[in-house]
Amino acid sequence: MSYDVRFDEEDKIVIVTYIGTVTLEEREKVIMGVSSSYAYLNPLRLLFDTREFVLNLTLDEQKSLGEFVANDTTYARARIAVLHNKINNPNLVVDTYANINGISELAQFSNQRDAIDWLKGV
Repeated sequence: MSYDVRFDEEDKIVIVTYIGTVTLEEREKVIMGVSSSYAYLNPLRLLFDTREFVLNLTLDEQKSLGEFVANDTTYARARIAVLHNKINNPNLVVDTYANINGISELAQFSNQRDAIDWLKGV
């Protein structure tokens, strides 16, 4: 498994951590799984940790994944933070296409505490 999904009870945040190479199918599986498992949360706060993620998707696959995220009604109402290294955001194209296609509450962070504070509205 190249990813981990957990729910932080204290902060009420769903945390998805990608580790190493994650296939397009695995990423879509994560998106659908989070959507179905946590749709009841209001607000839905998502933290995608891509600091250990190795990008192995074509540009078209990344664009398609961004559109896939944006077309999910659960994600459309979610507040999404993407955590990445300061010098590299492997999720940039996916995030950009998700934003272009309707995901408005999406922000980039290189500091986990900042991401959590933003998700909580602090």
